[in-house]
Amino acid sequence: MFAHQIFWQRIMNISQASKIIKGRIKKHPLWLTHVITYTCNARCEMCARWQKEHDSDKELSKQECFNLIDNASQAGILFYTMYGGEPLVYKDAPDVLAYAKSKNLLTAINTNGFFLKDRINEVALYTDSIIVSIDSVGKKHDEMRKLPGLFDKAVEGIIASKTKVKLSINSVITAENKESVPHLINLSNELKVPIFIQPIVRSAGYNDHLMLSKEEEKNLYKQLISYKTKENRLLNSTTYIKNLLYGKVSNCHAPKVYIRIEGDGTIGFCNNKEWGNIRDTQLADVFRSSAFKYHCKNMETCTKCVSACTDISKLYNNPFYSVKIASEYLRNQK
Repeated sequence: MFAHQIFWQRIMNISQASKIIKGRIKKHPLWLTHVITYTCNARCEMCARWQKEHDSDKELSKQECFNLIDNASQAGILFYTMYGGEPLVYKDAPDVLAYAKSKNLLTAINTNGFFLKDRINEVALYTDSIIVSIDSVGKKHDEMRKLPGLFDKAVEGIIASKTKVKLSINSVITAENKESVPHLINLSNELKVPIFIQPIVRSAGYNDHLMLSKEEEKNLYKQLISYKTKENRLLNSTTYIKNLLYGKVSNCHAPKVYIRIEGDGTIGFCNNKEWGNIRDTQLADVFRSSAFKYHCKNMETCTKCVSACTDISKLYNNPFYSVKIASEYLRNQK
């Protein structure tokens, strides 16, 4: 989803284009997602990160965040996405984003939107894209995330930010909000902000009760296909939706595209594989290692998740697919 928000919203400069070419040749990730804090003001049932708030003393300091960005830039990373928890509760978020921009990285924030109106002027100058999580409308959204007033705050934040930064909405569909898709599409149209909608990804032993049945998943994909019209701003690629609907399995290249840094500095991403800690590990060394290359190759046959990253990874590995998806994205930027 972030590729739709950042990759196609601006022309790459020579340095950025060079990183993309080198990344494709060497098959190393270009995208770094950073869980900058576990602290969150919401208590979403679908997410377990806020339950790690007791580990906040293990989070990277601001200087260590700067070191991470240096490390990432030297390894060929091009995109930096700030996650949480809730990243806008992190006091030094503007400084970290500014430092990422100083290293010529494209930046994004994934937020629940509660503090967006209050902090947009601090972060807008250093942020290429902001993704606001909204899973339903009105009180239903507040109930799902156990934070009264969140929906109104998120909408206020979007309205306050529209002229300052590229925006999109990200919606996760679970057994609790499976009837919300039409309302979310209407919200996207009313706000004139693109939306990406996807089913919940299983976290075994934690959110199993929120999973959609196979039939409910198929109904979701059929709905999404029906909304892929010029009147709507649905960012999901038609190919992504149809692959999920018809069970078409294609190679997943996500580990070649993404790497994640947890709040405590742990390096990881797909299949919960860990690659050390950013405090004492160089990402370039990880990417060059035979173990990492074997992991990337081995994960090509993985069919466990329905996350958008499996689809977006094709943008990086298949230039023909990239052109197709880019054209869909541009049609939705109205």
